[in-house]
Amino acid sequence: MADTELDMRGEICPYPLVESKRAVEKLAPGATIEVLIDYPLALDNVTRWAQSAGHEVVETRDLGPSEWALVLRAKSAG
Repeated sequence: MADTELDMRGEICPYPLVESKRAVEKLAPGATIEVLIDYPLALDNVTRWAQSAGHEVVETRDLGPSEWALVLRAKSAG
């Protein structure tokens, strides 16, 4: 279970990516957030950004047709 949740269902890019970045930046190192997304491009963009920024993509779950839960872990300090 993630430490916090960000529900971005109903939003299209760039909002899920922008809000995910803001939310992850507020996390303590090692903390997790579950981002709920229903826009396929946002799933790809948030995943790609998290990996390139050094955060861990812990899990991606299909919740239903065109709906996903993406669990991210904030990179450790240092």
